[in-house]
Amino acid sequence: MNQDTQKLTLELFPLTPNVVMNVVPISDKIDLARMRLLSNEEREEEQQYGVSTELNLFTDPWTIKKELTITDISYLNHLLLNTSTIHHHVLRYLPECDRKIVQEGWPLAVDVYDHDTDSTHQMLLRKRTKCLYYVLTGGWFVDFVCRRALKIEDEIGMFWDRFDSTLHFSVLSREPVDTLLADHLRHQ
Repeated sequence: MNQDTQKLTLELFPLTPNVVMNVVPISDKIDLARMRLLSNEEREEEQQYGVSTELNLFTDPWTIKKELTITDISYLNHLLLNTSTIHHHVLRYLPECDRKIVQEGWPLAVDVYDHDTDSTHQMLLRKRTKCLYYVLTGGWFVDFVCRRALKIEDEIGMFWDRFDSTLHFSVLSREPVDTLLADHLRHQ
């Protein structure tokens, strides 16, 4: 190292301990108590912009959970989804034009990423105007029910990733086979 480089290094990073000791502790600069509580106005502003400054140590990503019913795994080839859940967790993140398409009852093509099998499937999200439910269709029966061997009372989880406009899917729990067999034998 030449003398000029060494001089520059010492000017940028002095070796004197006083430099470190003159730093004001972070707790003296920031009012930590103020950071713990948000006013109602601050909370509303965060909700408006879809952000949060609150610390969550763990958030369950599966915001849409459903225990499958006979309708969900039947030949009707659709997964029924609750209206308020879809409004809160999916539609509010869609572009306005896509939101209108879905709310008017037209199908919207969406990618569904299966976390368990690392595969992506194109499905259709549509509003059933007669029953005020939303449905995921267009291959639901083949791509998920058959391929994943889904059964009644299996619990699935989904969430909408607003950054890559994808619905993420996972099987959260399965109904034990022996319980299903016992129920089947009881109903005969």
